[in-house]
Amino acid sequence: MVAALIPFATTQLINVRELGVGVGIAVLLNALLLRPVLLPAAVSLYGRLGWWPTHGPRPPKGLRTEAARRLRRLPRPRRPQPPLHGPHAAH
Repeated sequence: MVAALIPFATTQLINVRELGVGVGIAVLLNALLLRPVLLPAAVSLYGRLGWWPTHGPRPPKGLRTEAARRLRRLPRPRRPQPPLHGPHAAH
């Protein structure tokens, strides 16, 4: 990733050079410091509090029943019929 940013960091345009150097430093910090050091430390520090909840708040009961009622009204998909002619025809 840093190698892809070298042309941006070596250009004559100052704004593009600043962008290339800045993003290159950010990528290096992410790869060498954040992910291998700080992320495992934060995970061990937070423990179970650092993980997403297993389920979120449930929608109100009326909303759940309305959704179920609408799903029951949808037409069911039909099974594809076997071909009558051709190499895949049922004999």
